[in-house]
Amino acid sequence: MQKTLKSVTDDLLETDRLIYLLESDTSAAAKRLVPLIDANFAVRLFTSLEALSIALEELTPAAILINTSFQGQANAGIRAIANLKQRCQAMPAVVFIAADNSMATRLAALRAGGKYFLPQTLDHQSLFSTLDQLLAENNKTPRYKILLIDDSPARLDHYSDNLSDQRLDLRTLSQPLDAITSLNTFPADAIVTSLNMADCSGLELAQLIRQHGAYTGIPIICLASPDEEHLHLQAISAGADAFFSDAIEPKTLVEAIIAKAKRGRSGIQVDQKLQENLSHSEFFHCAMDQHNIVSITDLGGRITEVNDRFCVISGYQREELIGRNHRLINSQYHDTAFFETMWLTIRAGKVWHGEICNLNKDGQEYWVNSTIVPFLDRKGEPWQYISVRTDISALRISEERLQNAQDFANIGTWDWTIGTDDLHWSEGISPLFGYPAGQR
Repeated sequence: MQKTLKSVTDDLLETDRLIYLLESDTSAAAKRLVPLIDANFAVRLFTSLEALSIALEELTPAAILINTSFQGQANAGIRAIANLKQRCQAMPAVVFIAADNSMATRLAALRAGGKYFLPQTLDHQSLFSTLDQLLAENNKTPRYKILLIDDSPARLDHYSDNLSDQRLDLRTLSQPLDAITSLNTFPADAIVTSLNMADCSGLELAQLIRQHGAYTGIPIICLASPDEEHLHLQAISAGADAFFSDAIEPKTLVEAIIAKAKRGRSGIQVDQKLQENLSHSEFFHCAMDQHNIVSITDLGGRITEVNDRFCVISGYQREELIGRNHRLINSQYHDTAFFETMWLTIRAGKVWHGEICNLNKDGQEYWVNSTIVPFLDRKGEPWQYISVRTDISALRISEERLQNAQDFANIGTWDWTIGTDDLHWSEGISPLFGYPAGQR
């Protein structure tokens, strides 16, 4: 198998998308390999630690992907990487995949040199995103945007010299009250400000920045003279994330700023991703809301939310529905067993599909094609249900009219689906072939 895999990816082995996969279970390896190769990763499979060690001496990949359980032993993969780390001078980033998501296993993986720790149930796209992020980190040294604020030109020049580092993209500002304007054009990953400023102190500036929703998460680092160090707690209370003496070693300060900026950028990226997901969710919700009849109920069947289309078809105002049980629109068409089956299905955390006859406020029946989806908590237990329905009343009326017409004319219809070899016929077709009515 390794020979086949190698032949598939030989032309890619010199690229920066090379991944070494250590997996003793060939069946599990195949499930990982195919999607990775399809996603344009160059992958080499190793079934033994010795083979991987030899390969690392020849060529260093972008990352090693390994299950924490190796060769049938729990955490053997972690121990294997720890041993490998002692033998290899240059170890690439290691991504652990584990069925055991406990903190103890995560800690062991971290101590062994794991860069990322992913659950075994992770979908392929999330794995690809993690690897792409790792490759991006390997391919370039990130530069962090830092806004340096001080109203003293002399101190500003002094701090600028101390913070001269290729990893920092430094922007200086001598007018503290222009901080928000500068941030609008220079999206800083962190702010470094002097505490002692005449027009606006560092404490006041931190509070002003925190009042702007767009900048509540940006790290703020305060620099103070030795006689201002007693203001440490006040600075933190005002919204600062770190507090250093201006006598700190420049190298130490640079590393501290980078650490804060890295965390700040990561937080912003997470927020942006959440906002994107929220926008997609709202767009999907809007599209579904325009087409479908939607309601949300609690575990007892009490309505907690409905959309406009639910109100229109049921004839009830939203205020008349919220807090009421779905029995309010029960038409009595279906027997008890019908609803018992439905509730057994959704309480088991499964999706239920079916056609339901409901009754509107004026006592008129209407039919809907309904799908009920349970929302599950972390334990896998339902905590609420969302029902999505489509009005099929017109279709049901047409079907009834067709059936009545066939009964009146003493005719029947049949339909044969060639692809599936399914045969469907109406009630009136049986007597035409000499069978009792209704027999199929």
